[in-house]
Amino acid sequence: MKLRWLGTAAFEVCLDQAVILIDPYFSRNAQARPVLTLCPAEVTRADFIFLPHGHFDHSETAL
Repeated sequence: MKLRWLGTAAFEVCLDQAVILIDPYFSRNAQARPVLTLCPAEVTRADFIFLPHGHFDHSETAL
């Protein structure tokens, strides 16, 4: 198993052949600390995405 912190409360879990994203949230206030250096393009795969809560900024999709 491999665990990677993606910032805020987001994690990427690689388990066997599955990639799981937990609470992926890649846009945040520029004034927030710590400053995140992760670019969303660095997350290239997600077999499962878990949203532990439904705030619009975590579950909104762009069309």
